[in-house]
Formats: sequence, structure tokens, C-alpha cells
Amino acid sequence: MLKIIFSFCVVAIFLAGCSSKENDSLLSDFKNKQDKFEQIQKTNKATISQDGKVTGFVTGLYQEDTKYEKFLVGIYTQEEFKNLQFMLDGKDPLKIEELQNNDNRLDQIPLKNKWSRYFELTFIKSDSNVITLQVKNGKIWSRDMVFSKVPNYLNSKKDDIF
Repeated sequence: MLKIIFSFCVVAIFLAGCSSKENDSLLSDFKNKQDKFEQIQKTNKATISQDGKVTGFVTGLYQEDTKYEKFLVGIYTQEEFKNLQFMLDGKDPLKIEELQNNDNRLDQIPLKNKWSRYFELTFIKSDSNVITLQVKNGKIWSRDMVFSKVPNYLNSKKDDIF
């Protein structure tokens, strides 16, 4: 009887030790995937095209902040940047910072590559739940990206949801 209890305790300790490490790894992996999923939900993209051919793309990640509206924007295009401008609901940014490809802030962007140029933009806080970020390259191209600060279903009418 003592052998059975001892064997059971050894097996229980072995299984508890293995499952604890595995659970920590699974929880950590789940947290990383959940963070990436949330970032993808806050990401918007627009293609740049001329003469019916896609020549680049713009990606924007809305970052929640209590004092400002912040975005990480990546631009890939074959054209040179002539007169790059950013506006949020028709207002100029407070700050534009071009980021290097090894900047740790870019780890938040789920859709990044080494050929794009990245910018961190800071705007005055908006009261609206839906905001529009406009990215312009002089008179060559202009793209609007609409972001929702709250889940999209909260901006919809009740009849649209059900």
C-alpha cells in the first residue's frame, strides 16, 4: 500500500512539474498572439496606384493614448517622396518622427518590411470615435485611412448588427 501511495506521489509531482512549465509557455504564447491580433485590428492599409498599376502601399497602426492621437505609419512606394504630408481629420500633426528600421517601436507593427519608411505621428486628441488619417505625397498621390477608436459594432446602428 505504501508503494502505491509513493508511486502515485512521484507521478503526480512529475506531471505537475511538466504541466506548470508548459502552461507558462502556452500562456506566454497566447498573450503574444492576442497582442498581435489586437494590433491587426487597429491597422489599416491603402494601396498606391498609378495608371491602374499598384506602385506601393501605406499601412497605419492606431495607438491608443490618453493625451494624443498616435499612429505608426509605413510607406512603401517606387516614387520618391516629393512633399510628404500627414493630416488627421484635416489637422496637421504636432510631431512627425521618422523611425529607423531597427527601432523597437516597429515591433508593434504586424505588417512591416525592411523596404518601407516608417513614421510615428502625434496629433491633438480627437473627440470623435471615427478618425481619418490622410497621407499625401505632394500632388502624386493621396490616401485616406479611416480608423475606429471603439469596436466597429459600436459605431453601427442596431439594425445593421442584427
